[in-house]
Amino acid sequence: MPEFKAIALYFIVILFIILQGLFSPNVSYGLDLKPNPGLKLLVPISGHVRLSNGQAIEGVTVTFNNGGGTATTNQDGYYIRHVQKTWFGTVTPAKKGFTFTPGSKPFFSAVLTAQSNVDFTGNAPEFNIQGYITYVEDGGWGEMTNTEDGTWPTEVLSYSNDQAGYPLRGVTVTFSDGGGKVTTDSKGFYKNKVIYGWSGTVTPLKEGFTFAPASKIYHNVNSNQTDENYAPKILTFTISGNVGIPGVLMQGLPGNVVTDKRGLYSCTVDYGWAGTVKPEKEGYTFGPPYLRYTKVIKDQTNQNYTAEQQTFTISDVVMVAGNPIPGVLA
Repeated sequence: MPEFKAIALYFIVILFIILQGLFSPNVSYGLDLKPNPGLKLLVPISGHVRLSNGQAIEGVTVTFNNGGGTATTNQDGYYIRHVQKTWFGTVTPAKKGFTFTPGSKPFFSAVLTAQSNVDFTGNAPEFNIQGYITYVEDGGWGEMTNTEDGTWPTEVLSYSNDQAGYPLRGVTVTFSDGGGKVTTDSKGFYKNKVIYGWSGTVTPLKEGFTFAPASKIYHNVNSNQTDENYAPKILTFTISGNVGIPGVLMQGLPGNVVTDKRGLYSCTVDYGWAGTVKPEKEGYTFGPPYLRYTKVIKDQTNQNYTAEQQTFTISDVVMVAGNPIPGVLA
């Protein structure tokens, strides 16, 4: 009987320890009899907070009401909180700009065992990426002459008060990785919404133009991105050739283009330039008499002409007493 009394006493001691809550937090995973009188008997509640696409949401505050405290998600969207075995209440995630599904999870009775996979799905806020695409005086186009009358292209409007420069409308701004695309308006302005955490590349594109920078890279967008501006520059091409003689005015080309001493000429025009080029020099005719361009989209080389000097015949009749005299040398 002494053995029975010893066994009974052992179980009484164990029961007393449990009731006093002298186990360390590791008790939910196995007995740990190290004294820790400052702690109650604890169990973990844990889970993940992610977007619907599985992307982790860092920095979510997870609140355990009824005195349970709080936890914060890490870069993997994971949180863990140890609560007393006597705790019951509601677990609620929160982060500015987000809503969550479910909005909270209740525990109606005391939590006696570890609770994992207490997960939430966040509905991400959207953020704006916006800016202007405008020509600025020190950035660019120089003499704009891509139309026959030497005016600026129709895409370029009057000076913008919203952003210092001349706006370029109709630029397609593409956002990679599912971000969509938008087009600049009459003020050269664009704006697009992307979801929280979006990463990708933004690229402006318009036929006949290059842009500086050519694109912009974004990582983990979590706030509005303003003043994301680009400077456009129109492409230029060369029209060149040989007329065969110097001093020929190439009428119709931008500027005062005249052939050099070798009869060569060259001129730079903007993308899409249209016009008629006609060589002119007193005393000469040219073949062809002119060349017409409807939309220049590449270099135009070997735009040659043949010059031919004009000649004239001077003739008359020598008359004496009203009669022609043949054989007279003029």
